[in-house]
Amino acid sequence: MHHEILKAFDRTVTPAEAVSRWESDSQTLTPVREGANLVYQFSLNARPTYLRLTHASHRSRGEVDAEIEFVRYLKSSGCSVAAPVPSKANLWVEQVDSCAGPFLVSVFEEAPGERLQWGRDADNRRTLSLMGEALGKLHALSRQYPSSDRFYWHQDRLLFDLPRNLPEFEAPVKREAQDVFRFLESLLTTPDHFGLIHGDFIPSNIRRQGDTFTAFDFDDCCYHWYVYDIAIFMWSAAQLSAERRRSYLQVFLGGYAKRFALPDDAPQQINWFRRLSNVARYFHSLRNWDLVNLSPELLEELESRRNAILNPIDFT
Repeated sequence: MHHEILKAFDRTVTPAEAVSRWESDSQTLTPVREGANLVYQFSLNARPTYLRLTHASHRSRGEVDAEIEFVRYLKSSGCSVAAPVPSKANLWVEQVDSCAGPFLVSVFEEAPGERLQWGRDADNRRTLSLMGEALGKLHALSRQYPSSDRFYWHQDRLLFDLPRNLPEFEAPVKREAQDVFRFLESLLTTPDHFGLIHGDFIPSNIRRQGDTFTAFDFDDCCYHWYVYDIAIFMWSAAQLSAERRRSYLQVFLGGYAKRFALPDDAPQQINWFRRLSNVARYFHSLRNWDLVNLSPELLEELESRRNAILNPIDFT
C-alpha cells in the first residue's frame, strides 16, 4: 500500500537532498501535503516554490517526464499553468533514493493569486464562465499536442484492479464501477473528444488573480475524454440545489464553448463521468490512506465517498 511506503520514507534526508539540487537551503522546507505525492514548499530566489516527490511505484520516470513536457507546452502556448523549474543540472526531473526506494523529484513555481471564492450568485456565474473558458483553452491546446508517453485512463491499475479485490459487502460498488466502465467503452475516442486532460481540475488546484485562473498539480494528467475534466470541476456544485446545480453547469459550459467545441451529448456524459470520479475518489482513499488508523474525520470522509457512489447526483 502507498501509505506504507510513505511511512518508511526518510523525511530528514531525501527532501533535503532533493531541494539542494535546486540551489536552495533545506531549512526553508515546509511540508504541505502527503498523499499520492509528498509536497513541500520552499524558498527559491526569495520566491515560494513547490517541491514534489513522487515514488517510482506511483509514476514511472517516463510518465513524469511526459507530464512536465505537457505543462511546459501549455505554458509556452499561453495557457496559465504553474510552470516547472529546472534543477541546477538543468534537469526537469531528478531522482533521489531513500530507504523506501527511489523518488522522482520535480519543482514548480507557485501559482499566483488566491484560492477560488464563492459568494453572490452573479459573481459565481462570472467565475464559472471564466473558468469554463480557461478549461476550454487548455483542451484546445491539448487537441493540438503531439503524442505523449503519458498513460491512458484505462491503464490506471487502481481503477481496474481494485474492484476485483474488494470484499463481498462492496458488491454494489463493484457493480457501479462495472456499469460506468461499460458506458465509457461505448464513447468515441477521436481527437475532438479525447486527449490529454488535467485529470484533477478542482478549485483547490486553481488560483485566481483578477480574471486569470492558473491551474497546477497535473499528477493525474492522462489520456481521457475532455468532458471528464468538466465533471471533475463540477464536483464543487454537488451540494447545491438541483436547479442551481444545472444552471451553474450551463454557465460553465457556455464559457467552455467559447474556446472548444463540446459534444452534443456533453450534459448527459457529465453524469456518467461524475459517477466515474466518485469511484476513482473512493478507490484512491482505499489505496492511499492508512485504513487501520483512520481519524474520525477521515472515516467520515471515506463513508461520504462511498455514499457518493451508491447515490450519484444528477447534474442534468
